Amino acid sequence: MKEPRSEAQLQQQCVLWWKNTYPEKGRRLFAVINEGQAVTLKLGVGMTPGVCDLLYVDDDGYLWGIELKFEGAGHKVEHLRKQARWMMDVLPDRAVFIDNFEDFQSFMLRRKGGTRPEVVKAYLDTVRAGSIVWRNELWK
Repeated sequence: MKEPRSEAQLQQQCVLWWKNTYPEKGRRLFAVINEGQAVTLKLGVGMTPGVCDLLYVDDDGYLWGIELKFEGAGHKVEHLRKQARWMMDVLPDRAVFIDNFEDFQSFMLRRKGGTRPEVVKAYLDTVRAGSIVWRNELWK
């Protein structure tokens, strides 16, 4: 598979791999379309800022959150803070930021990999700029 060039392509790669590899569990992984046009209308019908890109229901019925980020992409610090806060408040210990396919696979198979929202929030608390470039080395 070609190397993804955007967050959308990374998400597509991850979802397709999961659904093709584990078709019996394919419907348990689903996207939350939580951005784009008509935000006011979407807020009125339940859109919640900060919700993860992907949600997964595991074999025990627990809900997990996966917020995908693309290495090298710029992000507004306040938006990242909202995402980290949502993850910590709603899915404590069951949500991660993931920025590469290998971490997605590891997370889905073993619940390892990715970056905990507490780590991201702690870093963001030190940032004075309005935006940052997502770099994997920030979280290591």
